[in-house]
Amino acid sequence: MPMDLHSHNYRGATSFNDGHTHNYSGTTSADPDEPRHTHEMAGYTTTDAGHTHYYAVTTGPGIEVQGGHYHYYEGVTQYASGHMHSFEGSTSVYQNQMSPTWEENRKLTREEYIRLSLELNLFFARIAKEHSIFLESGFTAKDVRLAEEAENFKIQFEVLLAEATSLANGVISPEVAASGELVTPFTLNAERVSQYFTGIKINSNITRAEGGLVGGPTSMLGPVLEQRVFVLNQKAIRLTTALAQFKSRILNSVLACKLFTVNYPLLLDHILREAKLYLRMLEKLQNREAILAAKDLPDQEIFWNRIMAEHSKFIRGLLDPTEVELINTANDFGNEFDELTMNAIAAQDQAMSFAGVTAESLKATQDLKEFKTAGTKGLMDCSIKAIAYPLLGDHVLREANHFIRILKIMEV
Repeated sequence: MPMDLHSHNYRGATSFNDGHTHNYSGTTSADPDEPRHTHEMAGYTTTDAGHTHYYAVTTGPGIEVQGGHYHYYEGVTQYASGHMHSFEGSTSVYQNQMSPTWEENRKLTREEYIRLSLELNLFFARIAKEHSIFLESGFTAKDVRLAEEAENFKIQFEVLLAEATSLANGVISPEVAASGELVTPFTLNAERVSQYFTGIKINSNITRAEGGLVGGPTSMLGPVLEQRVFVLNQKAIRLTTALAQFKSRILNSVLACKLFTVNYPLLLDHILREAKLYLRMLEKLQNREAILAAKDLPDQEIFWNRIMAEHSKFIRGLLDPTEVELINTANDFGNEFDELTMNAIAAQDQAMSFAGVTAESLKATQDLKEFKTAGTKGLMDCSIKAIAYPLLGDHVLREANHFIRILKIMEV
């Protein structure tokens, strides 16, 4: 298709000059797929030895391979700190849209990479921050050092979330901004009440800023923002890896009866699985791979159906024994989502259509969302007796909203 616009991803390292090197990555300009076409590449290297370099080059013409083409490039960076670096390499392969593997192997454009990265971090950095709060509040006085570790993770994820929020306004999609997965109408008050109950400080200024984010078109996003998002993702990978290791250490100690916490062992395993999902999605983004492609959605449905089942069981176990009606409702939701999880696994194993399972999952999650909404309100106005603070209710409500958005993507 000679007039289709397309772009290529690239990454590499500069030459070793003045005792160091720099990494670089990005997406080329979008240009028509016509004979002897070229692309523009521009951006900033990583910061090393206290400085960065700007670069701008034009690729060579396309080099044909089976089903597509790529481009060779070479150039030098601009001077900075009294020196410059050379660099060279090849772009990713652009597969012709006639090729059957094109959509499966397509790399994200710069705009998609930026938008999806920010949306992922806005959701999961808040989730991880709150996991840290749940861990911290669950330790006994004997384990003050573990509580301090959890507090440190909370602070670091607040910094990460604040940075993501500062980059995201007008960049994320309107669907995510309106989904209720980033913040809900209850989040600010849930933080205030939960801070009062636990004594754990929560930076609600970030919540106000995140709640004010609006979606917008993702055209004309530049290489500088792309580089900042790349660095943000790398920070998130390092921090989430460390948090996952911390969660795993706690879980193993609890299972070995070497540690007591008020958090269920299943909850510790539950939040560890969520951290691992966050990591997998970050790593795919850093490779410019889609995170909600058609082939990924069945695994997402199975994962989140299991999460919804466990939410229901946690709610059941945190309610006061006198809340019989709510306990029974939570138990019913747990059983329903267990069945939906098994149905989704069976559909995947037997290569069956997911349409029927997805429709049932969506209806059940919308119903569970209403139950969680009422529960969060009840925890805040003290009309429900439970051993839970409101932030936990708001947390599981946002995860339901996130799952609803994924299920609606699957329905399209």
